[in-house]
Amino acid sequence: MAPDEVKEFLREVNPEALFANGFDRALVGVAHRCSAPHLALYDRDICIDVLMTDDGMSQEEAEEYFSFNVEGAWVGENTPLFATINGLS
Repeated sequence: MAPDEVKEFLREVNPEALFANGFDRALVGVAHRCSAPHLALYDRDICIDVLMTDDGMSQEEAEEYFSFNVEGAWVGENTPLFATINGLS
């Protein structure tokens, strides 16, 4: 699914779903579990790459920034999820 398709689907099934600003390239799908809303799912490694490429951060800077400011930001039950898709971080 392309990021635009993911967003369109989520807007239909969970209009309250939140997205991580600036990380569309890393939006890879939708996550869901019993008794919880559908949520945006991002590839953590691609998010780190976005910070390095778009913002000129080193890998260490990107990891630290992402961990604290993006992955560590809880904004309610519709907060996006971040997963390691193709490797271990």
